[in-house]
Amino acid sequence: MTILTIISFVLIVGFLIFIHRGGHFVVGRAFYGVDQHSDFDLSFTHLSVWARIAIVLAGPAANFLLAVLLFWIVFAFVGSPVPSVSTNVGLVMEGFPAAEAGIVVGDRIVAVNGEPVETWEEMTKRIHTRPRQKVRLTVERREKRFETILTPSRSTQQDVAGRTLTIGFIGLHPSGGLVYERLDPLTALVEAGKRSFSRILTIFQSVWKTMAGAFSSQVTGGPIPMVQMIAPQVEQGSFSMIIFTALLSINLGVLNLLPLPFLDGGRLCFLVVELLRGRPVSLTVQRTVQWLIVALLVALMMLAVYLAFRDEIFQFLKTL
Repeated sequence: MTILTIISFVLIVGFLIFIHRGGHFVVGRAFYGVDQHSDFDLSFTHLSVWARIAIVLAGPAANFLLAVLLFWIVFAFVGSPVPSVSTNVGLVMEGFPAAEAGIVVGDRIVAVNGEPVETWEEMTKRIHTRPRQKVRLTVERREKRFETILTPSRSTQQDVAGRTLTIGFIGLHPSGGLVYERLDPLTALVEAGKRSFSRILTIFQSVWKTMAGAFSSQVTGGPIPMVQMIAPQVEQGSFSMIIFTALLSINLGVLNLLPLPFLDGGRLCFLVVELLRGRPVSLTVQRTVQWLIVALLVALMMLAVYLAFRDEIFQFLKTL
């Protein structure tokens, strides 16, 4: 973990917190008259419940909108990652015609029987139709081309309709890498929204599993794992950092929506109760509930520690 990694993480988190706080501030100031010279708590309590709900939700919403913007930048200017359809060889199966013909991983098939091929599907279709018939492949290796003649083995497989087909098979698999396809601005925006929404749902599902009793450090995470996650992004360049920032922004937005004390979600719960009962929850009740939840969280953490180390605890107690 380098100094650059730690500094990058601190700067990104600081920026995301600024965006989050800015969301609260902009909605409060633009629509409800809250400004930097007023007592925010006093102004907040004198607004309608719907106004206060809007201000509370504005922080997480700002994080989600930032994520959409960052994804849009990547999809519009770099592209969306899709599986490669090139004819680059990723695996050569031993004992099959391709291996016997000297084809190796990293080669690219550029023609079959003299006819150029651009995609892996196009190449395999031409080979599949020639079981036990000689095929001439044009192969590119390190910017040099050569030809090799081989005879595809006879193989059987079932199609989507369940019919048994006989095909030619030479024992090659594609590289399976990713290529980036740039999207037009509107399509990039739609894709950015879909990607952000999908991530939000994934995080909520993980949180639900955690709250249901699946205590896992992989789900809950923490500052140290997140700092470790940013290290490869720093090395890979600016666009990897942009994607990481978008994902972290979504995480921050979801985190603040959890119904926990001192988070936006906790305040939102009290506002929903106020909306349903027609009057605000007293400050005493709010503080009591908050401390009860804090105590419950501490108890749950202690339970998680106990479940993780109970065998060691029992061994220690036996030595007393």
